[in-house]
Amino acid sequence: MDTNIYYNAIYKNFRKLYVEKGISFKEISAQTGIVIWDLLVVFNVMPATDISLDCFFKLCEFFDVSPLDMLK
Repeated sequence: MDTNIYYNAIYKNFRKLYVEKGISFKEISAQTGIVIWDLLVVFNVMPATDISLDCFFKLCEFFDVSPLDMLK
């Protein structure tokens, strides 16, 4: 199975939510406890092929979205 399909969907969906909410990485970090470097990876500012499950679920909770919806 090609996991890049899932990573691309996650990045695309989180970027969309990030832009819609208009919130800074610093604010997200303060509210979720996720370090800025991990946020750069999640929002695909830095090239990456992985996202930790902890980070993924914290961001789903922060943006109030279903984890399954983020994989579509």
